[in-house]
Amino acid sequence: MKLSEFKETVIAIRGKEEWEKIEDTEEFKIYMAPEEEQLKMVKKLGYNIDYVYNQTEKMQADAIYQDAINIDYMKNPSANIISRALRSNRSTKAIVMSVLKYIENDLEEKAETIKLSELSKMSWEEIDKLIMNYKEKTRISKNQDFYIDPIDPLSAFRYSKNRFL
Repeated sequence: MKLSEFKETVIAIRGKEEWEKIEDTEEFKIYMAPEEEQLKMVKKLGYNIDYVYNQTEKMQADAIYQDAINIDYMKNPSANIISRALRSNRSTKAIVMSVLKYIENDLEEKAETIKLSELSKMSWEEIDKLIMNYKEKTRISKNQDFYIDPIDPLSAFRYSKNRFL
């Protein structure tokens, strides 16, 4: 959404007075300021980077220098900025929790997929074995005597190991 559309929407829903209140906020003034002024405001208070639409790496570096937790207010920090935050004296957990949303998970195992055309060629026994393997992989604990489908939590009643329940 563009700012002009947002302004029209706010005025239509909340009224012109409410839009004028928004224009008077520090956050809006930071948003509207030229890049050089935004950089000064970020140097003054690092979390002001949250109100900058086009964040530069310089702004992000200044915000990190002030306090590594300011990474939480950044939009797509680079690997360099993430490394700077990790080198800070801030708790690793605090930094990691803020950074995880930007990290692509390439460690996750890919789920085995079967095409419908392959499934139609399988016997009922093979399909049953495939389902049981999936249940074993997704079971929460070894002591759990039922299966909970992540998509259908009520499945515990339908897929119990004890078929007489």
